[in-house]
Amino acid sequence: MAFKLAHGKTVDGETVGEYSHPLQSSRKTTWWQKLLQRRADLAHDCSAVSATEYAIMLALIILVAAGAIRMIGEDFQNLYTMIANAVGDTM
Repeated sequence: MAFKLAHGKTVDGETVGEYSHPLQSSRKTTWWQKLLQRRADLAHDCSAVSATEYAIMLALIILVAAGAIRMIGEDFQNLYTMIANAVGDTM
């Protein structure tokens, strides 16, 4: 009976991807074991890093866009105020 080792080989030379004990295969996996396994899988997943980088870039783009819109809005408000004052003075 051979044990399968993580990213290694068994005694028989068979390459495997994860640890499994021969006696544990008949046992039911509990919810917390699944949660811990999912957490371990996410820790080794490189796509999560890319998603985080994209989220940070998106947040920065939104901040810059909001600042630009605010500055343009203030400029337009000043322009419309000057026009309203000029029109009001002529009447």
